[in-house]
Amino acid sequence: MSTPPRRRSRPGPSLRAAWQLQADALLTQRLHLHLDEWRTAVGTTPSAATAHPRDRDDAAGRPSAPTRKEPTEVANAIVDRAVDPPREAARLLDRAGLAHWWRPPRLHGHPAGPPHTSSTANAAHTARTLLGEPRGVSWHHAAIEAAVAGAWWVGFFAAIRPGGTHHRDPDADLPALDDDTLTTAAQVVAAGVCARVLRTRLRIADTPPVRRAYCRAVIAGLDAERTLPALLDALAETRLVDLVGTSLAWHGQFAAYAQGSASGRRE
Repeated sequence: MSTPPRRRSRPGPSLRAAWQLQADALLTQRLHLHLDEWRTAVGTTPSAATAHPRDRDDAAGRPSAPTRKEPTEVANAIVDRAVDPPREAARLLDRAGLAHWWRPPRLHGHPAGPPHTSSTANAAHTARTLLGEPRGVSWHHAAIEAAVAGAWWVGFFAAIRPGGTHHRDPDADLPALDDDTLTTAAQVVAAGVCARVLRTRLRIADTPPVRRAYCRAVIAGLDAERTLPALLDALAETRLVDLVGTSLAWHGQFAAYAQGSASGRRE
């Protein structure tokens, strides 16, 4: 009597994928922990369109008027949320595991702010350079959306940086941070998340334009790796270092996890 063939089980997630999931979860946790702190730092309150009931302050339940101070470029974590990405692009972002990444800037970005900060514009330019042609397709929109969201995340943690700790020594003072360093950080993050979107797209359909774009993203990551340790030391603060260091595929991407000393222990 013959036995039925054994069904092949799908391979489980790799260790690297598990570490990426952990990094994404820590990022989301920090967003919720420090959202009010960020709002105070950039001088914003939720807009009328998205205000939570707890933010409505009059008897009729009308949202309180948004207030905004002029933030410096260092603290400028603002995006124009007027236009959402096309449906197919949003679906690709979610399939790439980036729902936590692109949706918060749309939800919390302040529409009264400037439409393009220098970090946002440079991140978008980095993405377009990597993507090449053809433009206007879903994966193109998705990668640009991820890159611009990356600039928002860099700005978010830059705004609350003064309350953070040094990534090497909790007792050390944080060095001054300039706009060029933040712009470079946003470009590095853009290259990393673009590669993540393109890698997912290749699993769906391996086409020459996507393959070429992915190769450019990988090369950009290799170029960035040479200066990444110095960039992380310049950023210095634990949350910024974690954001930038885990966004790009490089030899130190998940070093803290591999050593069993993942950041977040001081949150």
